[in-house]
Amino acid sequence: MEKNKVKVIFFSWSVLIIWLLVILFVFQPIGVMIHEFGHYSIGNFFGCNELSIHLASPFSWEESISGVTGWENCKTPLVMSKDGNRICNAKTNIISSAGLIYSLLLFIPLIIFLNDLIKRKYKKFYLKKSHLVLILIWFFLIAVQSAKYDLFKIGECLVSPNFGTLVLKWIPIFSELFFILTTTIFIIDLLPITKFFKETKSKT
Repeated sequence: MEKNKVKVIFFSWSVLIIWLLVILFVFQPIGVMIHEFGHYSIGNFFGCNELSIHLASPFSWEESISGVTGWENCKTPLVMSKDGNRICNAKTNIISSAGLIYSLLLFIPLIIFLNDLIKRKYKKFYLKKSHLVLILIWFFLIAVQSAKYDLFKIGECLVSPNFGTLVLKWIPIFSELFFILTTTIFIIDLLPITKFFKETKSKT
């Protein structure tokens, strides 16, 4: 393998790692706000006007849960009745899915747009197609992980409590499987680089 090809592979993975860090430390906190705003806005659309958004501080270990409160005060129960019982109907499922849908509709096109903009303007620091796909899947899994309790409620409402529990169990498994896939792709790229350095060393 030529030296410039080794540099290309190393650089492309470095760009991928930078993008992943940006998603984790920039997009994810913003995504939490978008997620909760999704629940809030759809709740308002259905006539629940006494809702409020609570955002946990990203720098606090004690306060780690964000959410929308005030569902028990809705004139027509949507998520929770006044006595605290869970509501289960079509509107409930739409509200539960709104956070995830808002996040995906905003950030997936944004990631594609930013990558294309960087590619056209700077000619580097952009993700190649295969790495862009990896980043989009990573973001999707992060968004799903953030919405796992919403998906649990949807599964519980549409099918059964056992199905909701099954959803909670399978979400981390999918993330682990994709991590294994990403690691495998990295190793496949790493093997030719290792071979190149061995060949270079043997020549010296």
